[in-house]
Amino acid sequence: MYEVLTEIAARLREAPDALAALTRRRAEASDALHRALEEARRIEVKVAGEVAGEVELGRPKYGNEAARNAEIQRRLAGDQAYQRIQGEVTRLREELRVIDADLELTKARFRSDNNVLFLAACLAQANRLEDAEAVLAAYGAPGTPKGAQEPQSAARTEAAPPQADGLETGVFAVLEARTTGTGAVRAYCQGADGAKVAVYGKNGTGKALSGAVGKRVQVRFRRGDKGLIAVDVRPVA
Repeated sequence: MYEVLTEIAARLREAPDALAALTRRRAEASDALHRALEEARRIEVKVAGEVAGEVELGRPKYGNEAARNAEIQRRLAGDQAYQRIQGEVTRLREELRVIDADLELTKARFRSDNNVLFLAACLAQANRLEDAEAVLAAYGAPGTPKGAQEPQSAARTEAAPPQADGLETGVFAVLEARTTGTGAVRAYCQGADGAKVAVYGKNGTGKALSGAVGKRVQVRFRRGDKGLIAVDVRPVA
């Protein structure tokens, strides 16, 4: 019961900062997306003007709309700057979808934590301590998947022996990565033997885990209560 209350309290304390950080990230990604779309539109207008202005034997080279559109698309497909911008647009849109999902998750978890604490407090005040403990035990830690502890021990077989600094190294496939309410990234990974484990990373390691979904990474880590704490993440060819 005490452990669950401690985790809930930590999440409630960190939620406002996490929401503020996600809101800033969303604003930055949105501004970047608008800039990329404006630059893409500028190139499209430029190419369209060039195609419309071309003449052949005194007549427009592309005499109908279908011909002009086909030529515009052909030129844009070969324009490296335009294709790079389109790739950035796709990436930023996906980033916004992820941020929006994380915002909703953080808000929902904040409401859920408050509701459970209120229920547990009401039960305790009514001298129904066993019921309060049962509620908290069932609620647990929402951010921790069931069975997270079992894969952690199984993953030990995939890791190299601990080094002098207490760190271990292992190779894992990154199945999924999400930002937690604290701003860290939690990645669900799988070892070569099929064992799954949660790997946590912040800042650079967190970005590396987020960008490695569907890929394999080599991770230097230490073991935590709920999974592996990454201190270095590198892609594996």
